[in-house]
Formats: sequence, structure tokens, C-alpha cells
Amino acid sequence: MVCPILLTNSQKLLTAFLSVILHNIIYVIDTENLSVITQS
Repeated sequence: MVCPILLTNSQKLLTAFLSVILHNIIYVIDTENLSVITQS
């Protein structure tokens, strides 16, 4: 019973970590698009 609990915890951490990275990438792309729009 210990292994599945550890696995689910690591999966939750991994999912949260990936979602944070994804949000950062989307934020960077959005700011780059905004800067391009304002420059043109």
C-alpha cells in the first residue's frame, strides 16, 4: 500500500510542476506576441 501512495504523490507533484512550466511558457509566448503587436 505504501508504493501506490508514493506513486500518486509523485504524479501529483509532477503534474503540478508540468502545469507551472506550461503556464510560464504560455505567459512568455503571450508577452512576446503582445510586444510584437505593439511594435507593429
